Amino acid sequence: MRGFLSELGWLPVSAMIQIPHAGELIDADGRLDDAADQAGWQRYAGRAWVQLVWWAEAAAEQRGFQDPYASIADFTRDPSERNAPAAQ
Repeated sequence: MRGFLSELGWLPVSAMIQIPHAGELIDADGRLDDAADQAGWQRYAGRAWVQLVWWAEAAAEQRGFQDPYASIADFTRDPSERNAPAAQ
C-alpha cells in the first residue's frame, strides 16, 4: 500500500495500524465493541494519528513558502514518461 499511496502523492506514516480479528472487535456501526479494550486501541491508533497530523501541518506550512505545483512538473498519464532516462 505504501508504494501505491506514494504514487498518488500521499505521504504514508511509519506507524501502522493492524487490527487482528477486526470483525470481532468492531460492531456494525464501525465502533469498537464494548468488550474490546477501547482505551488501548485508541492509544494504539493514536500513534498513527499523531504522525499524520504532524505531516499535514508540516505540509501546510511548507505550502505557505513554496507552491509545490509551481516547482514540480505534473505527473503525466503514461507511466513510462515518469521513468528515469535510459542509460547511454
